[in-house]
Amino acid sequence: MQALRRLSGRLRRDEAGAVTVEWVVLTAGVVAMAAGITAFLADEGQATLRDHLRTTLDQATQTLDTLDED
Repeated sequence: MQALRRLSGRLRRDEAGAVTVEWVVLTAGVVAMAAGITAFLADEGQATLRDHLRTTLDQATQTLDTLDED
């Protein structure tokens, strides 16, 4: 029983594991935030690309229609 009390006291004083846990939580937060920003930017980029492709295809269709009329 005495050994258990000594171990318990030593564990309460040892903060090395707490620092590791803090770094893991901090790193997970940074990674989650980066993933969210990347997903947001990727979605914006897809919308821009989609709009550009739509405009280009519309112009190509109009050009082909003009050529067919001649």
